Amino acid sequence: MKARTWVEYMAHHEWGNELMIVIAMERFEKDPTLDLVEVNEHAGWWLSFNRQGLCVGSANDMAAFSDEVRRWRKQFTGSDTVGYSRRENGFEHKWDNYYPALHKAAS
Repeated sequence: MKARTWVEYMAHHEWGNELMIVIAMERFEKDPTLDLVEVNEHAGWWLSFNRQGLCVGSANDMAAFSDEVRRWRKQFTGSDTVGYSRRENGFEHKWDNYYPALHKAAS
């Protein structure tokens, strides 16, 4: 089974892991079918969160994850991006052509 994933892009002035988890939890509230939310800062840093609020993925390729996270990740064979949005001024906006490959995948 592949993880149903939403990709969220933060606004240019937004940053930090505390805000990233808030954004992820807001997305989970909007779509209860999601398994994973990846939140991207403007400079390329990203973190992924599961519905329980655990960080389960990171742009840091040397990140060490707990046994709990490794067990959670084993239930999936990969991920399917089901949608994305970009925040501007701290609010969500959908930009259909912001990232064409994701738009095509979400269509």
